[in-house]
Order: sequence, then C-alpha cells, then structure tokens
Amino acid sequence: MVLMIEQDLGFVLKRFLPAKQKISVLTKEQGKMNLVISSFASCHRLWPGSLISFSPEKFSNTLKNSHSFQSSHERIDILYVPSVLTGHRLSLIHHILEFCYYFFPLHEPCEPVFELLMRIIQVTAHSAPKQYEILLQRLCIVELLSYSGFFIPEEFVQLQYLFRRICGKAVDEANAARISLTRILETEEDVALICFLDAWILKALQKHPNFNFFKTIRFIYK
Repeated sequence: MVLMIEQDLGFVLKRFLPAKQKISVLTKEQGKMNLVISSFASCHRLWPGSLISFSPEKFSNTLKNSHSFQSSHERIDILYVPSVLTGHRLSLIHHILEFCYYFFPLHEPCEPVFELLMRIIQVTAHSAPKQYEILLQRLCIVELLSYSGFFIPEEFVQLQYLFRRICGKAVDEANAARISLTRILETEEDVALICFLDAWILKALQKHPNFNFFKTIRFIYK
C-alpha cells in the first residue's frame, strides 16, 4: 500500500539568507509558515514571490521555542518565479509580499489571501500603463487591509468593486472592470487619486507595531 503525501501550495514571502536557511511562506491550506531548509542551495533558489509546492508532512516543529518547521529531506518544487518583473512592477509585488509577511499571523488558514496573491501576481505579469499598475497595487493593499480588519472608506468602494472583478475568474467581467478603471484614471487626476490612496494606506500601515521594519515603503510611497 502506497501512502499519498498531500502537497500544499505556497508563495515565498521572505527569505532569510544569509543569516538563516529559512523562508516564510503563505500557504493555501495552513496560512503563513516558517520553513527551515536543510540545503543552502535549495534555499538560495527560493526567491520571494515564487510559487512552490511542498509536503507539510515532511516538516516538523523540532526547534525548541520556535515557530519554525524544519526537515532534513524536504522536496520543494518551484512552480512559478516572477522573473519577468522589473523596476516599479517588482517593487510593487515585493511590497505586497512584505505586507503579507507582517500582517498575517502564523498557522492561521487564509485561503482568500492566498487566492488574491495568486491573482494579483498573474495580473501584474502582463504589461499595462504604469499608472494603472500602480493603482492596481494600491487597491490590492486596500483589499488586504480589509482582510486584516480595517474599515474601507466609502470613497474607495467603487474602486474596490472594480478591483475584485479584475481579480475574479470571469474573464468578461474582468475585462469590463479594466476598462472602467482605466476610464477613471483618464477622467480624474490620477496623481491626486493615487496620493489619496497612499495617504490612507500609510496611516493604516503605521498602526502596525513593526511598521519601522517595512523595507519597501520608501520605494512605493514617495
């Protein structure tokens, strides 16, 4: 009798090299996990933003007074690496990953957050006008803040509705929402709109006790 070991999917949020052979992963089934990787070479190839497949059963919490799981014989398959992202697009994705690392607790399932991360990385893989991509990233942070318990201002309700349709699975609805969002950028002062979002997001982020440890903020909110 062959036992099938169930695989879980996860996005690498943070890599602790060279200090530690450890990664933080947002998984679909178990939420955020810290994994200690036995092989330096294996850990080195796991870049933030990578989608990986692994067996949680291969990892065990053997470290005293630690929330990390380690394994001496793990197998981690890399399913996707956001290698096509450059410049501001790469910074936007890294900011979203950093948000997930600090805001979501360990070992609490958060499948909607995982699915959102999956969709936003897919959406940003395609080239689009810079201001549109920036607005989409800001709306992603607003959506993640709503998952974290923040009340979304009424001024953002329409934008969030369009964002959710863009990240939805219905292709026609997503295309229609993209057109609507583009028209909003064309008819409004796009710089003023993004500055308005930035001010609210920064105020919310500053409530986090580890706000000073965020490294990507200075690259995003200028």
